[in-house]
Amino acid sequence: MRNNHKDICIVISQARSSGRGLLQGVLRFAESRPDWKVHIYEPNAYGFSETVRALHRKTTDGVLTSELEDRDFARQLERSTVPLVVIGTRRQCLPARKENLTVISFDERKIGSYAAQQALNLGMFKSFGFVGSTDAKHIALSELRAAGFRDELRNRGVCCSTPAKGEKLASWIKDLPKPTVIVGCVDDRAAEVLDTCEREGLSVPDAVRVIGIDNSETICQTTRPTLSSIATDFAEEGYAATAELDCLLRKRKSPVPRKALHGSTRCSFVQRDSTRTLPPGLQLVKRAVDYIAAHADSNITAKMVVDHMHVSKRLLYLRFREFADKTLHETIVEKRIEVLKRRLLTSRQAIAKVTADCGFTNPTHVKTLFKKLTGCTPGEWRKRHGKSGGASTRYRA
Repeated sequence: MRNNHKDICIVISQARSSGRGLLQGVLRFAESRPDWKVHIYEPNAYGFSETVRALHRKTTDGVLTSELEDRDFARQLERSTVPLVVIGTRRQCLPARKENLTVISFDERKIGSYAAQQALNLGMFKSFGFVGSTDAKHIALSELRAAGFRDELRNRGVCCSTPAKGEKLASWIKDLPKPTVIVGCVDDRAAEVLDTCEREGLSVPDAVRVIGIDNSETICQTTRPTLSSIATDFAEEGYAATAELDCLLRKRKSPVPRKALHGSTRCSFVQRDSTRTLPPGLQLVKRAVDYIAAHADSNITAKMVVDHMHVSKRLLYLRFREFADKTLHETIVEKRIEVLKRRLLTSRQAIAKVTADCGFTNPTHVKTLFKKLTGCTPGEWRKRHGKSGGASTRYRA
């Protein structure tokens, strides 16, 4: 005999930021339903088989998924009558199923149109380009986003360029009149544009500005330069999709006709270095800070920074005074203290040994510096933070 709770199967990939955002919204809604028992599966052989097994055994009350690529999984969902919400796909999916199904699609054209608006807002450019997907999984999405991008530009009297079939990305980018803005249909594709620009010696963002779509932070934060991107509120989409599944569950006694909905698809522009131009003086300070951060664990000095930047000491000090809220020396100290803080947590060695390994030769002086920046001594800081850590929540998968 089954318990009174409702078993809900969620099949969403967490590999991309969109999936993680959807899941965040799903779980936020599920918190308001204490009678729900949520089973979260990755879209892999295990996740598909567990959901299909639950369908056969009639041990699941509802399914929410964003993945229909597995044919057997899709076929079983199509044959089932269990309440089902499919999110982020085209409306014509599972055509044979007529009841207890809601298909929620993202407005991909709207996302492409929004990307064009942000590209136009960046300034005056000689050309605008859109790079579509070569991955079969993203072809439909890519075409819709490209159409929205192209239509928005056309409405503003601006042309859009795209690589011809078989044309090499590098050749296409080099032929675009500069300066130009290029939008990738997804962040991965925009990251390829950045890599190509680096190989071809094309300056980003001076000659080429690059925008991705989806704001996958694992991609956007690790490219060089970091990648600006169009973010969609996937958490809101996930919450709304789960609320729709809840409606289907409440009407379970009488079949509900199939319906298709458009998600709200709320967008925002997250600007990073691939579109952000800086004054020369600020660029100099930023490069210096990046160098300090990269070498803060090697007893870096102001002279080392000056020598690396190939400018006079006076000029670098003036630029820090002009563009930073701290001096060059203060920046070096702060970055070195950050290294010390990490070492205090990752090492069990005596504090005197850790501080010495970080290049601080005067224990009294480093204790004073540390307390000035953190409000406590190294020993107090280690005790306070050494055993803290975010609680982890395990979900059945």
